[in-house]
Amino acid sequence: MSAYFFVLGTISLSSVLSNLVEYFLGRFAPNLLKRSSKFHMLFTQDEGEIINLNFDTKDIASFIGCAGIGVWYILKKVSSEYSVLLSYDLN
Repeated sequence: MSAYFFVLGTISLSSVLSNLVEYFLGRFAPNLLKRSSKFHMLFTQDEGEIINLNFDTKDIASFIGCAGIGVWYILKKVSSEYSVLLSYDLN
């Protein structure tokens, strides 16, 4: 269940923060934003489209940052659950 929420949360947060990343890239690394590449990912089955994604460099940067936040959260959650298990007295 945690993996599901990790993926869903990372995609949602990166979608929300994409404009903020574009602002900071434009302000602090304008050359990177000018050279940004656009990508298109198309998944089809038989004759129909399943997934049609258009994204660029700012979306990738946003996703990487949000994935880092997600990994930090999962590590924090696991370490706190592990410390609770260690705090039980066996006597």
